[in-house]
Amino acid sequence: PAYMAPEQSAGQEVTEQSDLYVLGLVRYEIFAGKRAFEAKTMAELHRLQKESRPKKLSSLVDGIQPAVERGVHVCLESDPANRPPSAAAVRAALSGGDPLAAAIAAGRTPAPELVAESGEFRALSLGKAWTCLAFVVIALPSPS
Repeated sequence: PAYMAPEQSAGQEVTEQSDLYVLGLVRYEIFAGKRAFEAKTMAELHRLQKESRPKKLSSLVDGIQPAVERGVHVCLESDPANRPPSAAAVRAALSGGDPLAAAIAAGRTPAPELVAESGEFRALSLGKAWTCLAFVVIALPSPS
């Protein structure tokens, strides 16, 4: 149970993002030498996973590469929508380079999956989505 994603321990749907959360937990423990969340009870662990973030790896480990640290911490987002979209996206982020930039520099058209996985892993908030929709509706020409 200590290696379950918050949504899994709450009995919600388990997705690929749940597995990526577990990957983040294991990688954090490997690099830091300790668990991301120290708790005495399962209830405390679930609360910590939902309400807090683990210490930055760079504050615990000297010389950790920023890309590695980002890759671990983005997997540990409590909201599955803010985690990477796939394991391939995690792998691409850890490769040390930008595969999208490399494809463009080589004169190749990047695959749609590569383009989709190259951006930030943040979901658009509901408020921002409604605001954007309102602007689109307002900008549409009215029927004559």
